[in-house]
Amino acid sequence: MIAIDDIVTPFTSRIYSHRSSWPRTQKCQLQDLGKDVVLAFGDNKIIEDADFWAVSHGMEFKDTYNLNAGWQPEHAERLRLMIRKGAGKVVSLERPMPDLVGILKPRGDKSPENNLTDEEWAQLQYIVDNCPWMSADMLVPNAERVVLGDSHSVARYQSGTRLLRNDGLTMHGLLKRGIVEMLKEAGIEKTKKLVIVAGNIDIRHHLMRQPEPFAAVDTMLDELRVQLRGVITGGVAEDVEITAPYPIEYEERKLPKTGWYKGTPFIGSWAEREALRKYMTEGMASRFSAERIKQWPAEWFELDPQAYAETYMEKPRSVHLSPGHYEWNLEENHAR
Repeated sequence: MIAIDDIVTPFTSRIYSHRSSWPRTQKCQLQDLGKDVVLAFGDNKIIEDADFWAVSHGMEFKDTYNLNAGWQPEHAERLRLMIRKGAGKVVSLERPMPDLVGILKPRGDKSPENNLTDEEWAQLQYIVDNCPWMSADMLVPNAERVVLGDSHSVARYQSGTRLLRNDGLTMHGLLKRGIVEMLKEAGIEKTKKLVIVAGNIDIRHHLMRQPEPFAAVDTMLDELRVQLRGVITGGVAEDVEITAPYPIEYEERKLPKTGWYKGTPFIGSWAEREALRKYMTEGMASRFSAERIKQWPAEWFELDPQAYAETYMEKPRSVHLSPGHYEWNLEENHAR
């Protein structure tokens, strides 16, 4: 059996956690490979009893850990758990195992009463240096469907999907970097279906800063059509699909500062951004056939913003859709 969890910042079992949607997705991918998989959600015994510990690194991980309360005994215990598992029994998912000793030893050294011994740090270093890892294309070999986009991309997961999630990616940034170029960077030369998820961040943070916001939408969608036509004619994908933007968030909802831009959680009033959302959605409809547009349920937009946030968005805050309302049931690994 394989147990999935992060190292010092375990995932929560709450289904509405956007962060926990990542290991849930990896669980589905490993199950599709015929593996017996369980999510540990911080339960050390589950990891202890498993044959392998598959380390899922949080979406936010950038070679550091956010230890808000400082180095604690439970952090040292998680590393000792890794030492007990031993080399060859710990596998890193999506990326090589990071330099845990270099990242965490300085934190442990500041709390001698909770720190590992020099011998333990050396044992951990050996495990890190000899840790196998499963790349994204090993988790989903022969991906017939690729989702390319921002942090909302995980909501478009289905079985057999390779997720190219780029947190903070705008449609403007996607088009500037180039769709084909981004696929090549990820090692994608050809796929049956390409799904684009972008535009939400443009509406939230950028378009109302433009002199002519609606004209900026037209410019992006025209370029999107050109690039996607090139994707098909160039044989990179047989078909493409674009994702319409989500409902505009409730303005009184507190949002984490990690999602702010230039000191604000959004720019423009709800009404202004809602007008842009409608305009972008209508612009997609005028440029692409209906079967190439993912439309979210009409009832989502019929609710007032607060009711939508309380019903469908991640709790207690965040701009993301709750994983309990994704199109794929990540708990049971099937379509909803």
